[in-house]
Amino acid sequence: MNADADVLSKIKHASEQDRQCRVVPDFSDIDPGLPFVPEVFTQLYHTSAYDLLNPEQKLRYNQLFGLRSNELFMVFEKGVTRQVIHQLKNARQESDPLLADCLEGMLVEESRHHAMFLDFNRRFLPEGYSNKGRCFTRDSRLEMGVLLTRAKRPGLQPLLLWAVLVLEEFSTAYSRKLVSAETKLPGSLEPSYRRLHALHLQDEQRHVQLDSVLIRELMKNGNPLQRGMNAQLFRFFFRQVLNPRHSGPRVIRYLVMEYPELNRHLADMLRAVRKLGMDPGLQNIMNDSGQMPVTHALLAEYPGFRWY
Repeated sequence: MNADADVLSKIKHASEQDRQCRVVPDFSDIDPGLPFVPEVFTQLYHTSAYDLLNPEQKLRYNQLFGLRSNELFMVFEKGVTRQVIHQLKNARQESDPLLADCLEGMLVEESRHHAMFLDFNRRFLPEGYSNKGRCFTRDSRLEMGVLLTRAKRPGLQPLLLWAVLVLEEFSTAYSRKLVSAETKLPGSLEPSYRRLHALHLQDEQRHVQLDSVLIRELMKNGNPLQRGMNAQLFRFFFRQVLNPRHSGPRVIRYLVMEYPELNRHLADMLRAVRKLGMDPGLQNIMNDSGQMPVTHALLAEYPGFRWY
């Protein structure tokens, strides 16, 4: 069954137009004296341990956390998103060439996003990214192995497509808030970081549309037993995503490496972040239907996928 041809035609046309006029961004002028993100996006800000940092250390923590957010987007776009979308594209090459073309465009754009995020992070923190694409994130071999194995099983495909939608709409909302914050308070955030996310936003809005078309089609054609299994696994997956277990504490450890005088506070800061339970920066956006309307519209149709 073909997906919505009118929506797909508009997505393909917009993608092709954008590709023709897109230039390679230049991130050679990053200002080290400005924060990358609003403080509320960071984890430590939501704890009393944040007051242990002086203004210089707070700025550096903010910048490192902004790099960590870029890195999370890179990991997901290169891993789960590519796996799921590539498989769907190959499966629809003959039955729905328009959809396959849209998915191919999405893959190209995700590769471009990964390159942009990595270029920015390497320019700002070359010692952290010199010979690798990561500084703060690590794959859990068990979690990623299970996810990628399930991506190859058609009956569980909706699980990862829901994950793609939610994380792409989250990244869209994240980028939109950065652009909005700069508009309200000019000069408050680092311009190159804001420009990076403005470019990211252009493509991701189309990807969210495409994801929703695919999910509705899969859900309509799936059986109730498979739907329930996907929903249960999806809820588990997102509760893991929202838990500040790994990359957030690594940002704190990196900060302490740069400011050894903070070592006496390391245990307190790590404990404070882990006690949060859920990452406030992620949770406040993901649970807000105003910021993620497509996801929440689908959750209203399929409440079994609601993670909160």
